[in-house]
Amino acid sequence: MKPKPFRSGTSHSAAANSEGVSTYMPHRSFPAKPSSGQGSWGRRASELLRLPVLALLLLSPVCLVSLVASGALAATLIVMPDGSGPFPTIEAAISAAANGDTVALGDGIFRGAGNRDNDFGGHKGLTIRSQSGNPRTCIVDCQGNQADPHRGFQILDGDAAARLEGVTITNGYGPGHWDEREEETGEESTGGAILCDSETDLRIYNCVFHNNSADVGGAIAAYEISRPRIVACIFSNNTATFGGGVYSQGASPELRSCTFFGNAATQGAGLYRGSFGSIDVEHTIVAFSTQGGAAYCTEGAFCIWATCSDVYGNVGGDWTGGIGGQDNLSADPLFCDAAAGDFTLAEASPCAPAHSPAGCGLIGAEPVGCVTPINQPPDCSTATVSPAELWPPRHNFRNVDIVGVTDPDGDPITIVITDVTQDEPLDGNGDGRFCPDARMLGDQLQLRAERLGPAYNVILPVSDESQEQSLTGNGRVYVIHFTATDGRGGSCSGTASVCVPHDRRPGHSCIDNGQMVSSFGPCQPSRPLPDRDGAGQGKEFTSVELGRPEVTRERAVINYALPADGSVGLTVFDVAGRHVATLANSFQTRGQHSVTWDVSGLARGVYYARIQAHEVTLTRPIVVR
Repeated sequence: MKPKPFRSGTSHSAAANSEGVSTYMPHRSFPAKPSSGQGSWGRRASELLRLPVLALLLLSPVCLVSLVASGALAATLIVMPDGSGPFPTIEAAISAAANGDTVALGDGIFRGAGNRDNDFGGHKGLTIRSQSGNPRTCIVDCQGNQADPHRGFQILDGDAAARLEGVTITNGYGPGHWDEREEETGEESTGGAILCDSETDLRIYNCVFHNNSADVGGAIAAYEISRPRIVACIFSNNTATFGGGVYSQGASPELRSCTFFGNAATQGAGLYRGSFGSIDVEHTIVAFSTQGGAAYCTEGAFCIWATCSDVYGNVGGDWTGGIGGQDNLSADPLFCDAAAGDFTLAEASPCAPAHSPAGCGLIGAEPVGCVTPINQPPDCSTATVSPAELWPPRHNFRNVDIVGVTDPDGDPITIVITDVTQDEPLDGNGDGRFCPDARMLGDQLQLRAERLGPAYNVILPVSDESQEQSLTGNGRVYVIHFTATDGRGGSCSGTASVCVPHDRRPGHSCIDNGQMVSSFGPCQPSRPLPDRDGAGQGKEFTSVELGRPEVTRERAVINYALPADGSVGLTVFDVAGRHVATLANSFQTRGQHSVTWDVSGLARGVYYARIQAHEVTLTRPIVVR
């Protein structure tokens, strides 16, 4: 699938026009069609007849003719969602409108033929706006999908004065053609809500684009030296392959005081700039995209220029893909209730005028609208493990998950395993002498389904010495230690236990004899790691192994072993999943390896070492005290 190519050889000329949002005048409605023999001049003359007689007497013939011909008496044509009134659809009003007229949409939901796929009517310079000025109450529902594509509006022929104000466009699915005049239809769908093409200068103010989709430009696609100016608009949950929010190819969109939230695209969830043209962004938020980086451009660094803007929390990256600029930030904008579509800002928001970078003022489409919510941390007190019991004890690893952790604010929770301990020794008699008994495969914790036999004497570590103690086989108790975070600075720590019963007779249970060792190991002395050339004493490893890190305040020593030569990646990340360090990224020989990591400059807390080799991923906690 390719984005639409830029057509060279065209020139741009556009008349200057006002950038301000219009002041709404009293509405005047007209019949859908002028009476026979009465064109636009006739209608203007009829309007003049409504003026006070004195005003007409004060007009000279030259002024009168000039006033009528210039369209200074622009009309407002009102359209209601239920089709009542002289204009049953938006299309009917556009067809009846003359140069400079306004099509005003009543509050409600506009659907069906005539209320979607509308062109702005040529070079008329029309304004299409909501009567109320509130996009939340005036909605164009395109009802489009891949099988039956429809968008809201398109402007295709060099109109330099068209405006769209105070309207929501939703559920658009861009048709698979570029514009009406081209012979090639193309296969890519373009502009889920709006298509701008061929030297047009559409002004878009105070609009909402929600849940629109296309291959190119989920909400807006701009081509061919068009220069859409987009001010105080919200883009939410729009999707595309290229440009979930706004796509530009050979165009020069300008965005001022806009908010992008939850958009998705393979490339450029918020913004996409193809070859030629530019995208200029000011006082805009691009946050929490669910797929793809915040922006993408096909050539050059900083080819999308941003000023006083906040780019944060986008799954594919924030200040990447060619977006850059000055006086910007990357911080949680603290929306009051984004999940409910409320993108006003909390008082403490870094985008609020009191906290934004000096001279920036308000960032985003919405003002401060709520007191800063007090973040409540997750609650770990009700945590359990699923499954809570491992049976049968066949020495195999089983997936286990922490469940039951809640967050009072409803924030998404991330759980990180910090350790697993057990009340029976590693490599104990009757447990098959397997070690270790816990491992991490990526983010998945696995525990070994095994326990001691009926009664055994085992060697237990006591401080730096060892002593022999008799244990009765009464089941194994694993205790999982974990930390839960909410992504907003709140966290809790907790434990939950798993039982591997001795048997399943009625009333069976596990008795915790006291947690004694980490289930992750180390497995010495019963099975030492091989030496560096793989020929050391003890059993050689047949799979990748990662030892428990040996940590002091100054350094951490991480030992690992490879069953064969191969590429190894050893990285460290924090509890929030952020990359901290890369300790190894090279081809290494089989056998034992050791890496020393300087932790003297790190904040105290839990970090995680992750090794990836031979299609195996293992993770170990590193506790810096």
